[in-house]
Amino acid sequence: MPALELATGSLHAEMLGVHYIVNFTWIRDGADPPPCPCRPVDRFEDGDWSLELEAPQAAHGAALAWLARHGGEMRDQFDQMVRYLRRAFPDGGARRLRILVLPAGSRFDGSWTTFAVGDQGLPMTFARPLPGPSQAEDTSVARVMPVLAHEYAHSYFWFHRARYRNNFSDEVGAYTVERCLDAALFGAPYDELNGELQPFWGAVADLSPGALYAKYHARYPDTYLAVFAAIHELREAERAAHGERKAGVRAYCESAPLSGRDFTTP
Repeated sequence: MPALELATGSLHAEMLGVHYIVNFTWIRDGADPPPCPCRPVDRFEDGDWSLELEAPQAAHGAALAWLARHGGEMRDQFDQMVRYLRRAFPDGGARRLRILVLPAGSRFDGSWTTFAVGDQGLPMTFARPLPGPSQAEDTSVARVMPVLAHEYAHSYFWFHRARYRNNFSDEVGAYTVERCLDAALFGAPYDELNGELQPFWGAVADLSPGALYAKYHARYPDTYLAVFAAIHELREAERAAHGERKAGVRAYCESAPLSGRDFTTP
């Protein structure tokens, strides 16, 4: 399994109705000092949803300048993300999202802890660098919405355990949400993968999620295998849609997260 330059995720535990949540961002084995206190850069709202962008002093001017150029398109992306998540998770709660905008090329490890008893207005914090020559745009704040949607998908099941199947199925659903939104916002092909992942995809492209899980789950973590399982199912949805490919895949994107499917089975 290739090393990752950037990882975003969440840890969760629940006891007696109280949820312990840790959001984290890891960027290239970070060793820089903590970046905050941070100052506001921009804020987007859509009903009871919000996204706040903040930056430390070292990046505040650059973040303001970048948002002055790209804030309009980011606001539109936020609105599209919220509309999609409302359709795909109609009984899910809103989120108060927060992104720390770091200098381009940052090395950073950060985590943020929350205690909650419900998912309405749940705060979730992550970090992303500004795009720059040493940081690919798809791992920068410029492409953050699909990642936020991925993390939302995970957080939904923390509060709706009756719909949860298992960790692999949860990861397949989250990567499906991420890939669907990446395609809608940026036109990215569902099977777009970097060079390190392409060889494995070439070996497993024809395996169903259940067959992939049975063959490789002892060797690779669910979060890795689920990337390929999600792509496989999106390609199957495209094939099944025939001439109505766009509408068919959109219907799959909106129904798959709560389909109740156990992807570990054939």
